[in-house]
Amino acid sequence: KLMLSSVCFTCHAIDSRLIGPSYKELATKFTESYLDYLADNIIQGGYGVWGESPMSPHPGIAKEEAQLIVNYILSLKK
Repeated sequence: KLMLSSVCFTCHAIDSRLIGPSYKELATKFTESYLDYLADNIIQGGYGVWGESPMSPHPGIAKEEAQLIVNYILSLKK
C-alpha cells in the first residue's frame, strides 16, 4: 500500500527499467546491510549510481516508511 501511494512507480517498475532501475535490479545489487543507505537515498535523493538521471529527494517520506519500501524491494530477489 505504501508503494502504491508514493511516486516510486513514476521512475521505477518491478521488472523493467524506466527512468531508474527496476526493483529487481536493485534487489540483485543490494543486500539487507544496505537498508539505511537505501532508505536515506529515497529521502535525500541520489546521483550517479545507476547512470546520468538523478533520483529526486522525497523528504516527505519518514525514515521508517523508507525502510519498509526498501524491505519490499529487497524481498523481490527471493
